[in-house]
Amino acid sequence: MKMLFAFAVITVALTVVYGAPADPWNEYKNKHGKKYGSTADEAQRKKNFLAKDAMIAKHNSQKNVTYQLGHNQFSDMTTTELSQYLGAIKPANVTRSLEVMAPLAIMETRQLPTSLDYRTHACLAAVKNQGQCGNGWAYSAIGSLEFAWCKKYGTPVVLSEQQLVDFDTYDYGCNGGWYINAWNYLKNVAGGSIQQSLYSYTAKV
Repeated sequence: MKMLFAFAVITVALTVVYGAPADPWNEYKNKHGKKYGSTADEAQRKKNFLAKDAMIAKHNSQKNVTYQLGHNQFSDMTTTELSQYLGAIKPANVTRSLEVMAPLAIMETRQLPTSLDYRTHACLAAVKNQGQCGNGWAYSAIGSLEFAWCKKYGTPVVLSEQQLVDFDTYDYGCNGGWYINAWNYLKNVAGGSIQQSLYSYTAKV
């Protein structure tokens, strides 16, 4: 009996010193500032989170994986919501992108390297955060242009995704779009892309 009492006292003392066991769901909500409109909504979000938590734990427990997974602000989304957030809306009449490519006859030809790893390329820009806006199409379009400019002229440039979100009439802002449409807009309507310093990102229309 004395031993049981002593164990209980130690358990309480450890709880006071180190705190109660962490609740991953509450930690996730606090970290990402998550607030929900109803108890039912939060219950569904928690269900989504726990499903992804199990998937992450299963992946990370494997010995031969080359990367580790973790939670982010999307972990409480449904598959449908995540698809909408990614924002890719491919036009029905688009089958290939040759119409915005240089003719093969004028493309530069040279010996290809035996290997190429763009992850360490000097022109590869840092990853940007699009926030709660389904405009991944704009980031795809702008990222390609930034890289092409840097590779040709030798100096990096940071261009404005927000220009496309607000003014590209071929696409749908935070509700989706297509990178080829964005290129056509910049070429045929806007006359080019402006720098981010002149038109900064707001993550909304």
